[in-house]
Amino acid sequence: MGNHFIEKIQNIELNKVDEFRKIKCLFEKHFYPDNLSKSISIKDMFSANFLYYPNRGSYIDPDSFIAILEPKIVLEVVNERGSCHEKIDEDKFIIYLEFLLDVVNYFKTHTNIDKLEIYEYSIGVKLIELCEILYQQIVLIVEKLNYKVIIQENVSYIIKKEQEIKIDFANLKDRTVINEMYDYLKIENKNNEIRKREILSYIASNLEGIKNSFPDQSIYKDLTCFYNQFHIRHNNESEETSKNNVIAKMSSKEKIEIYDFIFEYSLFAYNIYSKKNFKDKIEKYKKKYKLT
Repeated sequence: MGNHFIEKIQNIELNKVDEFRKIKCLFEKHFYPDNLSKSISIKDMFSANFLYYPNRGSYIDPDSFIAILEPKIVLEVVNERGSCHEKIDEDKFIIYLEFLLDVVNYFKTHTNIDKLEIYEYSIGVKLIELCEILYQQIVLIVEKLNYKVIIQENVSYIIKKEQEIKIDFANLKDRTVINEMYDYLKIENKNNEIRKREILSYIASNLEGIKNSFPDQSIYKDLTCFYNQFHIRHNNESEETSKNNVIAKMSSKEKIEIYDFIFEYSLFAYNIYSKKNFKDKIEKYKKKYKLT
């Protein structure tokens, strides 16, 4: 009976609009730390420390920075009967959640609270507590949306679970390659052809370093053909307007489509490479311990 009830709760469809408002409230809501009359919110602390925030880019005003993230996350949709209902833009919602994770991670990794612009130690303690509550709530929402939260070197990524599994199976050793792959899959880079190309260029260089270890050289040769044909391998953009190259005639949408395919193909190649290395280890230990 109890398990059946839990299953029913887990299968309830997530109301994304409500969850967005709850999350926004947690970010902005004021709390009173023990023995202090002054209230605080995570947003206030973020604003006070904005100039130290590593991901602010060229922004110097926290309100302007936040303003670019929040508009049009919740959309009003009119159906054929003329009635209006609210709908969430999931991509923008995910980007907003990534931003909040970065803020939470920034405060949680500031081990010396005294260096923050918070004036009272007890405020800092309460801030960390609020950040943990916000973090747990974001993780719950992300899981329900079939994404996964990954934090690498103080950078937050929210990516589709199936993509994270593919990267995990590839068993990559180079942390920079892994982070670049996560960056490729970030929603904010979904239509960013320039960033996608930069990442693929880095992956191409890494693959070149292990090319002789591929069990099936035809996979590497085919992949290299794609990298060269679309001028990614050496990032030779100057050649795009010369010769009879294909990419010069492609639209941005077509480029992104082929870049996404090359990314998937590269991930497949890494998996083949990893499988070969694992098979070698199996044979090594079978031989060492005389296993049949």
